Amino acid sequence: MEHIKSLEQALHLLKEASANETSRNNIAVHGMYAHVKSNMPDTSFYRDSLQLINQLAFAKYKIDCACSHSLPVVKATSELMLLVQELFAQEVIPCTEWPTPSELLDFIQHHIEIFQNNSDCADESENSMDHSR
Repeated sequence: MEHIKSLEQALHLLKEASANETSRNNIAVHGMYAHVKSNMPDTSFYRDSLQLINQLAFAKYKIDCACSHSLPVVKATSELMLLVQELFAQEVIPCTEWPTPSELLDFIQHHIEIFQNNSDCADESENSMDHSR
């Protein structure tokens, strides 16, 4: 899914009815990542990290709306959003430390890779079960 370069591209792909559930979930989280990456702040102040999280929430909102709040996609976007919010809440020491925007972006990318690997494994398992019937 590295080919998704923008939120708009992800929204367009999500509106295509031919994508299966796993593909739609992958498009959704990669669209969120693309949006955040394209809106990266230039600095690493606390408010910049909050702005990055706000951009992630905006992308989640747009994606969830674009797929008519399809539960599998909503679960995927919610999982990514919650992971980032939990990281931020756990890592913030008021006035002294917080995850920088680039650290948050790396965290998002890492969890998308995990998500992708898990969905690939699930697809392989499902395909092997289909072939054994």
